[in-house]
Amino acid sequence: MMALWSFILTYKLIAEVQGYRSGWGGLGNLLMATLTLAVPLFLIGMTVALVMKLAGAA
Repeated sequence: MMALWSFILTYKLIAEVQGYRSGWGGLGNLLMATLTLAVPLFLIGMTVALVMKLAGAA
């Protein structure tokens, strides 16, 4: 329960700091920041796995 409230407060506070009119802007900001890190890491991991499979290392 505390984790949920922590998440809600986080995106509400991000919205406040960034000057958005609602918490949805903060949630979108948090989502974009997460995706900015997650997508490249996922693509790099998949590329390494594919190269290892094609090279016969796995």
